[in-house]
Amino acid sequence: RWLSTLVIPVFDGGDVARVLATGTDITERKRRERSLESSRERYQTLLEAAPDPVFVADAQTGKILEANAAAESLLGQDRDTIVGLHQTDLHPRGRADAYEALFQRSLEEEEILQALPDGTQIEIVTGEGERVPVEINATTVELPGGPAVYGIFRDVPDRNAMQNEMVQRERRFQLRFEHQSAPMLLI
Repeated sequence: RWLSTLVIPVFDGGDVARVLATGTDITERKRRERSLESSRERYQTLLEAAPDPVFVADAQTGKILEANAAAESLLGQDRDTIVGLHQTDLHPRGRADAYEALFQRSLEEEEILQALPDGTQIEIVTGEGERVPVEINATTVELPGGPAVYGIFRDVPDRNAMQNEMVQRERRFQLRFEHQSAPMLLI
């Protein structure tokens, strides 16, 4: 059990004559604090363990609340620079309205966002100004401070490169298998 005490000395002629003490059972409050801290630690662990860039933005303001290490790597900027930006600041200048519409769509529909409303590729701009095509898997979550958009960004060129590599490997295997003169057993 946790007990919070308040002790007040009562003076008589400059000397402490007696002491008034009160105690309050704060066990339940401490239990809630521990549970909240445990939840925060799990949330941070999951955010940091994500291999893809993750940005968490306030659903009402669009301000970025959190970003993981993969997001820092994608942008080439540290977390302190990223947190506090408006979500449209991640994207090419001059297209803020289109990206704001995309953000609003992410609040209404949980889907993988692959293009802007006009059909053009979604891009993110790195700290050096390089444009990187991405797709965004966004969902709205309820956090203690209110609703937030949890956006997982996928670097499209990386995914395309992996898909091309898989196709190339499959072709090489197929050619080896078809042009083999000796009997083969595929297990």
